Amino acid sequence: MLFENPDLCQRCGVEDPDCRTLWHAAMYQLDESKKVPYVPVQVRGTVHPQDGFELLPLLKHKVPKFAETPTSPDWKNNFFLLRVCKTCRADWIVALQTWFVNERTPRVTVGTGIFVRENGVNVEITQEEWEARYKEKNG
Repeated sequence: MLFENPDLCQRCGVEDPDCRTLWHAAMYQLDESKKVPYVPVQVRGTVHPQDGFELLPLLKHKVPKFAETPTSPDWKNNFFLLRVCKTCRADWIVALQTWFVNERTPRVTVGTGIFVRENGVNVEITQEEWEARYKEKNG
């Protein structure tokens, strides 16, 4: 079982039998974020080329249709899962919208040549920041 208690929201701790699983894939290790308790999973399958759309009879929605071919390549992708209640999922959607419309944080050059990885990107930090991080890690 992926989650110890699938009815427990990992964000707020509320027990809710209607929790949902958020699947994140960003082509790098999201588990670098130590503040988010992601559950990593790897999905393997076969890539099939899209072959138009088909109508789902009950829902009346068009969805992509994929043609299976004997030469379809193998595929794997790492996903990072979170189990959350509906309220926390709504907060996540709001956070995505906020992130998307806000201006990007400009990168600051400090001239030290000391680079660390933060949230999937290399950023330059000051000597003082480096010493504070080193002291935190090594007590």
